[in-house]
Amino acid sequence: MKIQGKQLIPVNVPIFVQKVNEHHLIKDEIMGLIKETKQRPGETMSTTDWFEDYNYKRPYWEPLLFTIDKYMRHVADQFNVTHFSYDNYWFQTYTKGDKHCPHVHPGVHYTNVYYLDMPGDYGSRSWDPMDKNKVLDVKIEEGDLLSLPGQLMHDSPEILDNTSKTIIGFNINFQGNANLDTNYRTTTN
Repeated sequence: MKIQGKQLIPVNVPIFVQKVNEHHLIKDEIMGLIKETKQRPGETMSTTDWFEDYNYKRPYWEPLLFTIDKYMRHVADQFNVTHFSYDNYWFQTYTKGDKHCPHVHPGVHYTNVYYLDMPGDYGSRSWDPMDKNKVLDVKIEEGDLLSLPGQLMHDSPEILDNTSKTIIGFNINFQGNANLDTNYRTTTN
């Protein structure tokens, strides 16, 4: 494939799906803390705190961070980076008729979705950037943590029944020097 006379070389960039083993221990607490959070209706979802000030202290974040930080460390380790930072976090609740249209997260390495409450099959969809008609088959269940490149088009499909879904989304950026080792080929012969 060519773009403006240059060669396009597709590379494999991973999408991570991790089961949060502590989910059954933290779900009720986090759901309760979300109820204490400032929230309002979103454009295409029932409630969210997305519109709150970036510096607003969300009561659910620190207890969740205590649990998920080790899972995010697994993601960073795949890229051999020493540090990563969390950049923005929010919750969203979807009910019948709600959805989140296809979008990307510019300026972040990975965007992440923790499926806090999700009866049924209402995980995110992602598209193959090399074939925009191809939806990537990513199986998601309640208690999963999905991490995908911020530039990968994704959405939340419409809720068609009387259930609801609550997610916590957040972005990460990698920082620090790479932990280079002998697994990287540094010559071109």
